[in-house]
Amino acid sequence: MALSLLAAPIVATAANVPRPVHKGARPAAAATINWTGFYAGINGGSGFDTSNWVVNAVTIRSRGAMIGGTLGYNHQFGSINHGIETDLDLADAKGATSCSAFTCETKST
Repeated sequence: MALSLLAAPIVATAANVPRPVHKGARPAAAATINWTGFYAGINGGSGFDTSNWVVNAVTIRSRGAMIGGTLGYNHQFGSINHGIETDLDLADAKGATSCSAFTCETKST
């Protein structure tokens, strides 16, 4: 009983203490992104394919390497972005099999 009488005024006193006011953080400034400029890139990998020849009834699996590059320029006006881009890719994927007296070959270069 004595403990509850001591606790009651403390709780009532604590409830009357004003809470500190925290001002909200200022909103972060919107990041401005500008896509104007030149860019370049390279790519590479491997290629594989299966070719089904109807005339000779054969299936050829071709495998090989691929490499390429991209070059371009963008210009931004406000929220509109336009530009020009070119790319070139080279492949050396090939496969061959016997077709009667001949050799059937599939290439991607």
